[in-house]
Amino acid sequence: MKKTLSLIFAFLFILTTLAGCAQTEQDPTASSVQEQTPETTTPAPTEQETSGSISSGQDEFVDDYVDDDDLSDKPEIVEHQMLDEVPSSFSLVGTKHLPPIDNQGGIGTCASEGVTYMQFTNAVSRYIESKGLDSKWNPSSGNEAYIFAPKFTYNFAGAGTAWVYNVLKDHGALPLKDCQFYSEGGYKFGTSLNNRKPQSLSWPVNEGELESALNYRITDYEQIWTSSFKNQFTTSETGKDLIYKIKDAVVQGNVVVTGGFSSSWQYAYVSAADAKKGTGKVGEGVCVWCDGLKGGHQVSIVGYDDNFVCTYMGVELKGAFLVANSWGNWMNNGYFWVMYDSINKVSEYSELNLEGRENSMDQFCFIYWDKDISIGMPKAYVTVELTVTDREGFYIDLTKTDNTDVCTTYTSSLFNYGLNFENTRGSRDLLKMGEDYFTFSGNIGTEAERGFITLGYQGMFQGNSRFEDFIWGVNIHATKCSVQVHKITLYDGSGTKRAEIVPAEDIRRVKYNTECRFVFDLGNELKPFHNVGTYKLKNTGSGLYISPYRLLLRTSENYEDAAMFNITFDLINRYHVIYLADKIYLLDVMDKTIADGARIQFNAKSVKRKTQKWKVVQRDDGTFNIRLAADTRFALGMKDGEIVLVSGKDILDYGTWIFDGAGNLGMFAVVRYDKTGKLMISGSVPREINVSSLTAKAYKADGTPVKDYVITTSEDRSFALEAEGLEPGEYLFTFVDEKGACLSSCFYVIVK
Repeated sequence: MKKTLSLIFAFLFILTTLAGCAQTEQDPTASSVQEQTPETTTPAPTEQETSGSISSGQDEFVDDYVDDDDLSDKPEIVEHQMLDEVPSSFSLVGTKHLPPIDNQGGIGTCASEGVTYMQFTNAVSRYIESKGLDSKWNPSSGNEAYIFAPKFTYNFAGAGTAWVYNVLKDHGALPLKDCQFYSEGGYKFGTSLNNRKPQSLSWPVNEGELESALNYRITDYEQIWTSSFKNQFTTSETGKDLIYKIKDAVVQGNVVVTGGFSSSWQYAYVSAADAKKGTGKVGEGVCVWCDGLKGGHQVSIVGYDDNFVCTYMGVELKGAFLVANSWGNWMNNGYFWVMYDSINKVSEYSELNLEGRENSMDQFCFIYWDKDISIGMPKAYVTVELTVTDREGFYIDLTKTDNTDVCTTYTSSLFNYGLNFENTRGSRDLLKMGEDYFTFSGNIGTEAERGFITLGYQGMFQGNSRFEDFIWGVNIHATKCSVQVHKITLYDGSGTKRAEIVPAEDIRRVKYNTECRFVFDLGNELKPFHNVGTYKLKNTGSGLYISPYRLLLRTSENYEDAAMFNITFDLINRYHVIYLADKIYLLDVMDKTIADGARIQFNAKSVKRKTQKWKVVQRDDGTFNIRLAADTRFALGMKDGEIVLVSGKDILDYGTWIFDGAGNLGMFAVVRYDKTGKLMISGSVPREINVSSLTAKAYKADGTPVKDYVITTSEDRSFALEAEGLEPGEYLFTFVDEKGACLSSCFYVIVK
């Protein structure tokens, strides 16, 4: 094993769209799809049985399988600790961590005002104070360096509350001083069809901006809808538990975001009699009920008072939340009260069950400053410098590879909410007839502009894994225009540049409707591998594939007839689930019986039964056993033309599988060092790509040709050869057919 070797390689991959595997129409009424019933149990194995010795009419056989799963990548789960009791009232107003009331002006940023401006700013400030990181941090001062910008999340996420949280998880946010809407006289505008301002519409993609935003992120959030307790807020135990949860969060220094129907809120005002009976001040505005579902709007709970009293229609209401709005000096200097009872769809008081009554708030969103805030850069992040005309004409995937042939792919939320993803939020709804796109700077249909897209891999790290434990990748998809890739730079969490790709001039353009893939490998050892991905399963004993017919498991010698399986891994509970590629039906044991010869079936999606959970185990020769997680003495097998459970020696004879990489629908290749220290070019060519010859062309990083390697594929269309004769340095590899057409390019390799 090499101890000092650092590798970096990348390749551009021209994506080939292929038809899925031949598969008959699924019949949900087929007899093999069993109704979900309570799971049955099997007798616990004795100590002797768990050692692996099973007698099945064969010679004595000892199964040497040991479940020694490496738990180093198991994520740590931190729970919020609730208080045993809370005071009758509490307020965050007046603390140094709460920013002044904002005014969103003519822009529909209420979700970002509540989440980013108020809740996130407060949480980051408290976290920073708890860690002693910056004694000057004081959002209440109005200093824009300490308050986070609604524009940042709004322009990437739009008005969706969960979308805003997802942007904060993936990208963080910039402070107000670096990211502001256009305004005149303090009034923000510029994002409407008839009043567009480039400053309001622009994306923060100047050099260093998205990288700076990554320093302040959330790791999690919780969104609870009132429908989860049938809108009975004060009249059900679940609703009362939620009231306590909100109070606990506020008392422990957290803002809680909520939302309702502002155009339907009905108000009353604290009278002198109310003020005398309760704790409110005369004239304070109060939401007492909700008449309909008009005007969705997000606001922030910053306090509560169980003794607050407001009388409406002769009914004395008691108990309210103190809520911060984003309409400037509105109502009570920007705040208002929301009576607990107004959140009930059916009031506690019959007099207030008026026609059209709805719950005034429909959701409550939590982040906790002590567990959900992350300060500092991710363990790995990448900056892509590119030029593009249409800012919504491309997107970028991040990949993490546990071994050389299987990737986990994640699309950043920065790209999830544009119209190119068929969601409801995108800048194209601001285009007029004859206009095509917006540029990064918020201008309409002008020349291509350069941007710096910085993305973090934080969502793909688990547990105590290290930067070097995985192969990291970047996939650039050109969906509506071509993309010029100037540079891709990979950093570790300290900000140290670990690799940099500068594609040669003639290969840096990603053509419309194609994909460009770059992969970085800086590790010295093989990576942890949970065998996830999309495969066709071929049995080594029979040489047959698993093939479906009306959801019945069959066998076939034809690759084209084989079922495509998607194998997933539960990091927390440490088992695999094996789905048909559509993820609707999964492998299960018929009749929930764990025994030799028990037939395997497709079943409706559910992971409530132990017979649906497996352990995929790679053998030394590269083949696989698929053990039943509930009793690993049994494994998936193919015997006498049936797909069944097998055990003992039958696992060797009938329960060994080849995973055919059905997920690699295009030309697949890797360039990396093997265990002996040889730089190897290996991969496969899909059957659908008809080539008579294949050549790997090596270039220096500046595009100078160095050497060609003629590739010969085997019967199964795979190839492997050593890249000999290269001096230490940086190289690009492309793969071309006999006509010189590029099939897959480029790997980027540092040879040391």
